[in-house]
Amino acid sequence: MILIKNLLFRYPGESDFKLEIEELRIEDRQKCCIIGPSGSGKTTLLNIITGIYKPISGTVRINEMEINRKNDREIRNFRIRNIGYIFQDFGLIDYLNVEDNVLLPFYISPGLNVDGKVRKKVDFILRRLDIGNKSRSYIARLSQGEKQRVAIARALVTGPDIVIGDEATGNLDVKTAEVIMNLLMDVVEENKATLLFVTHNVSLMKHFGKVIDINKVNKDRE
Repeated sequence: MILIKNLLFRYPGESDFKLEIEELRIEDRQKCCIIGPSGSGKTTLLNIITGIYKPISGTVRINEMEINRKNDREIRNFRIRNIGYIFQDFGLIDYLNVEDNVLLPFYISPGLNVDGKVRKKVDFILRRLDIGNKSRSYIARLSQGEKQRVAIARALVTGPDIVIGDEATGNLDVKTAEVIMNLLMDVVEENKATLLFVTHNVSLMKHFGKVIDINKVNKDRE
């Protein structure tokens, strides 16, 4: 479960934006869509939940861990093991092939090791996402839809409890976005993960059991 209480966040040196949430609760395995206009705080909220940003006050609890009370190393290790983040711009590394991009969480965390079991899991996820034949391909040779699938595979490879997508289909056409969303939903369900997904695409909202309007949970915008 993700629980946010009495949260206050401001960017240093900025006075025109404030995120103030009295309480926000997201249950285990819940599929949540976060909506709101550009600049309203959707990505900020994701970055607070993942520990990238720390609030001025309040608590951010994931299961039994109060993530905003941990140091940077503890947060980083927790994030790598427990949270899969699908970035809007994919965040892939051009000089690595598809398999190595997917394995990146293992390369940057001393507590994760790549073995035969892990490589089999990568192969399974890539095949599940219909890019099993692209494992040795480099990113520049992939289509936008294929890049998105790689980003999803990387977010899922550690078996995270929480999967986060920040406009993860925002630069895809409507048909491809629907295909990607269906694949993501299937894999998230199979992994019994919680899903938080930011989107401006109204047609995708039907996939989610809960819709969070950032302007309604942010007391500063009420």
